[in-house]
Amino acid sequence: MKIHSLAFIPKPVPQAFLNEKEKPQQGIKQKIQKIALSALAGMAVGACIGIVFGGYGIVIGLGLGCAIGLATGLFLSRQKTISLPKNQLNILDEVGKKIASPGLINTIDHVKQVLARNTIQFAQCYEHHALHQEVTDITDAIKTKEDLKPIWKVFLNGLKGTPVHYPDGTTIYLDFSQELKRLNGVVQNLITETLDPKSPSLDQDIDQVYRLEEECFGEKNTFSRREYKALFSKKDTTTIVVRDQSTKTILGVLFYRVEESPEGPQLHICRVGRKAEAAKLKIGDKLFSHLFSKNLKAYRKIFLEVRKSNGPAIALYRKFGFEKVKCTPSYYSYPKEAAYIMTCDPAAHELAV
Repeated sequence: MKIHSLAFIPKPVPQAFLNEKEKPQQGIKQKIQKIALSALAGMAVGACIGIVFGGYGIVIGLGLGCAIGLATGLFLSRQKTISLPKNQLNILDEVGKKIASPGLINTIDHVKQVLARNTIQFAQCYEHHALHQEVTDITDAIKTKEDLKPIWKVFLNGLKGTPVHYPDGTTIYLDFSQELKRLNGVVQNLITETLDPKSPSLDQDIDQVYRLEEECFGEKNTFSRREYKALFSKKDTTTIVVRDQSTKTILGVLFYRVEESPEGPQLHICRVGRKAEAAKLKIGDKLFSHLFSKNLKAYRKIFLEVRKSNGPAIALYRKFGFEKVKCTPSYYSYPKEAAYIMTCDPAAHELAV
């Protein structure tokens, strides 16, 4: 089983979900236009090729060109696009003029660059988390500026439903409700607990975990709900979550299992992830602190895998005593990337932390 490491935020950097019926859909007319234009373009290219061969070559060229054009049009029609109103981007300019910090101005410029794209395509899933981290940094700076708070609320509300695309084709829709709470001074009470496989709310929790992991890692790197239920019910698997005490919303998850080895039993941390909007709530610290509050001295080692490029996640793991011991090429897909294997000695953990 491959671990998908916590999507912590790279600095500098290159989802609450809506129900299906709430997701903004691209207009049918726009889709038809894309498909038709692609088909015509394909036919034109095919005709030119056919002319070279003469006779039936023109007919064959037209047919092949049309087929290729239709396929291209269908693919493009699936890529949801959205153009933010100019006043949304103007708000970022206005905020930038009134904030003196050079570092924050750079952050604002980067957020503007990302949101100005017609299609927001991320090279890594954790870039979605990076965007939330930057917006949260700006929100923290604005909290004490009463003149900027009203327009920042407009900005955050205006981003809701903006689609972003992952390397595996997954589309996630932005929701900055968490940042709005932060702006309004709402203090969240977070609790960290181990999921009970016999809990009557297990199905609802599994659904939340599924959505959280799809947001962190993409649909093609996420187990099905049935697979999660089977995993969470196994005696050798333990699942830790951080949730909002009032809403019961799961904001972060870590699950591990016991594996036998020639040296003795060991713990394999198989999943670590948090919601993108839960930036700066120290979700990762809470998950690992809860893990290491257990008596783990019976295990020879604890190990996990992490994307080679995910520097902030690696830093978190080092904070809790993990060290790199191996690099495995092409371990991950979407995008393909090497993984570091990191291990921790449970007996020495107190000294490491």
